[in-house]
Amino acid sequence: RGPLAPPEAGTEVFDVKTRTANEPHFKSDFDRVDFALYKSAISGTGDLYAAPRLISNKVLITNSTSAQIDGGTGFVMDFSGGWYGNSSASSTSYSWMWKRAPSFFDVVSWKTENTANRRLKHNLGVAPEMVWVKNRATENWYVYQSDLGSNIQLTLNTYDDVVTTSALWPSPSATEFGIRENAVWNTGTSLVGFFFATLAGISKVGSYTGNGSSQTIDCGFTSGSRFILIKRTNANGNWVLFDSVRGIITGNSPSFYLNDTEAERTSEDKIDPANSGFIVNQETHDNLNVNGSNYIFYAIA
Repeated sequence: RGPLAPPEAGTEVFDVKTRTANEPHFKSDFDRVDFALYKSAISGTGDLYAAPRLISNKVLITNSTSAQIDGGTGFVMDFSGGWYGNSSASSTSYSWMWKRAPSFFDVVSWKTENTANRRLKHNLGVAPEMVWVKNRATENWYVYQSDLGSNIQLTLNTYDDVVTTSALWPSPSATEFGIRENAVWNTGTSLVGFFFATLAGISKVGSYTGNGSSQTIDCGFTSGSRFILIKRTNANGNWVLFDSVRGIITGNSPSFYLNDTEAERTSEDKIDPANSGFIVNQETHDNLNVNGSNYIFYAIA
């Protein structure tokens, strides 16, 4: 289910690529893709697909409550060194790819038992700091983030702010994740969960408070971030995604949303690069650094 030891570099477990001519059409710099996000035309409107290897050629949509769909001949995971089949090259099609690894990332699927404190086994070896949970039938994507606590949930498929609910995520640990199933799901519901953690020098799950101008978010990196996801939590705000292949630059860095079908935005200076992580700026559209506002983020070196 992944390597036995934590990775020593982000390139061992995360990659961003455009679609090439030969299978697998999205080439990864590591041997096996366990989870991928995919957008077919970054410059146009369209869904963002989530493809976990674990659920056998079934695909979810991050901007929708829709049930899983059949991946057909395209959303194929069982390649070495990448994923995706039966297609052609496209410089506007992008995939963000993860590999399972201790202290970095894991995927778990299960059927609910309608219990008040379900304990799920995971393989991170550390307590997860962010978890996305999706009913494989019609339902929201529910999100846990450790800085917000066990009573707070977010939804990945909306721009809504936080919802307070009683102990939905009790006591995560290095081997188990707690979830109050009977608060949301019926017995026998098929769920899939994506587990993210901080690994020194490689990944960072965290939070910050806006200062109204510009500030550096220190992730403990040495050569900057290749992937950044930011969400405002004290007011409505999109799940804003940046990556170094499309450009994390001084000036207007391209961005788009996990929760929306909108095309990427290229005319706003929301973030700038920093060796230790990234810099957030205050601008008028996504407001990623409003003075006194609260934000969560996930970054990969």
